[in-house]
Amino acid sequence: MAPTNLAGPLVVPENEEIRRREIEIDKLKTVIQALESQRPQRDFGAQDSVCPILDEHCACSLLGPIGRLPAEILAEIFLVATIVYKCSALRLMRVCRSWRSVLLTTSRIWSTIIVRTQTKADFLEFLLERTRRVTLDVEIDTDSDSISDPGRSFTSLAMVSETSARWRNLTIHSFPKETDLINPWVLGTGLPFEGPMDALESLRITGPCEMSTALSKLIDLVRCSKGSQFTTLELSTCDALYHFAEPPSSHFRYLRSFKVDLAEMKDALDILPQFERLEHLYAHRLQLPLYSETTHLPLLRTLKRLFLKCTSVQWMQGRSFSKLIECTIIWPHFPEALLSRGPVNLPVCTEFTYDDHLLQPLTAFNLPSVDKLVIRNEAWNRPRGSQQLGFIWGPNIHVPVGKFLSPRVLHLDTQCYDQHLISALKMLPEVEELVLGLVRPDALGKKFLLSMLAKKGREGSTSANTIGHEGLSVTRGSQAWIATLCPHLKVLGLKYRRWLRDHEADEISPILRRVVETRAKSATPLQSFRFWPTKDTADEDAKELVHG
Repeated sequence: MAPTNLAGPLVVPENEEIRRREIEIDKLKTVIQALESQRPQRDFGAQDSVCPILDEHCACSLLGPIGRLPAEILAEIFLVATIVYKCSALRLMRVCRSWRSVLLTTSRIWSTIIVRTQTKADFLEFLLERTRRVTLDVEIDTDSDSISDPGRSFTSLAMVSETSARWRNLTIHSFPKETDLINPWVLGTGLPFEGPMDALESLRITGPCEMSTALSKLIDLVRCSKGSQFTTLELSTCDALYHFAEPPSSHFRYLRSFKVDLAEMKDALDILPQFERLEHLYAHRLQLPLYSETTHLPLLRTLKRLFLKCTSVQWMQGRSFSKLIECTIIWPHFPEALLSRGPVNLPVCTEFTYDDHLLQPLTAFNLPSVDKLVIRNEAWNRPRGSQQLGFIWGPNIHVPVGKFLSPRVLHLDTQCYDQHLISALKMLPEVEELVLGLVRPDALGKKFLLSMLAKKGREGSTSANTIGHEGLSVTRGSQAWIATLCPHLKVLGLKYRRWLRDHEADEISPILRRVVETRAKSATPLQSFRFWPTKDTADEDAKELVHG
């Protein structure tokens, strides 16, 4: 049947048009009936024989383990799948009707809301409908879409802002500028943040956000809430930090984790005395005032992890941190102040990292429990590096017995002469892991590498080997292989910033193989000897020299 052209210029009367459509419908019905009559007849006998098998298979599927799980257990599985393993809840909904029902009724699955410029309003309505009675984890990133259109809408952000009283965790990667929000055709409405935000547990501003009226209002809502549950604060802009610290501000005393990672900070901020429960402090370019010895700092008895980079350490002088177990100090401000008073006592600290061009302030730290010590010193020549190393493990140091640094794991990155490094390691006979950061292949000479070899004992020297037999012990003599430097070493690593060039002869690799071979005959053979040829070599790509 040839199709009728209905798009022509002729105007067909209404009654005639209806009549013509009825004729076309009748013709189509005739064609359909003809096709059905030509279809082969079904074999109902075969179908009847297959049905019991299909019924039994379906019954087994419904009675399988996943089908017998209660809805509450299935909901917990979905929570782990979506939150921990980042599975798509929308995809899980397509598996079957029962999964869809459980997913739709589990509000916590939909409680993470990410707001971008292109986030659809109808999708947000769906999420908010599912989460009417639970707290929300909200992420705001309005610059992630890379849209330069000045007329872009922030309707989705306005919708989510109405639920701010239910926010539990708020992360702001980027936020609209003041000029983006003042135009009525851009937003259509203001940002109706609701308060008080008593359910808020954490606030993270991870990107350089411009302080606008809306963002100031949001921070004020946080500051005006009760704050007893507010334990985590992370800021990356000075303006936000200053605004949050404006008096009256009592929320710092509830914090357990405080992190500031700033590009620049000009004015000092006196906030350390306000931390009463702080356990984790991460400060990068935080400007602090000079604290006197009488200033009360409650965080001394609560702090467990400390990270300071380009931040003053003057406030640590002569104080004791009773719970600090991990400490990292990089390029500190006023490190010489630590040498003017009593030591910094870290009685339970097990991991300590110090990175600076001056290593002498490291001697001000009393670390009786240190297990892992990382020292990086950007000395530009061997004489200076040797001098700095001598302040810690030098022949002329005056440290009380038991007070000098004696870690089990030592990572050392500095330039120095072989003899100074050998002298330092002789003071650390119990070290089990040693990783050295080296600039180039000649950073360590043959003298040091040969000193790492295990050698046979002198003629006539013996070592005692005891063999138990029916409660009796027999001691017999044998010639021993002895490692005089780091005798208990189990893990050795060499991290070179650059390896040999084409015109440079390789005189190091044979010695490294001899280190492995000779120490394998000693009482404590090397379990691992890793080699990084360049600074860009990843840990998983480092060459392992100990095989089998």
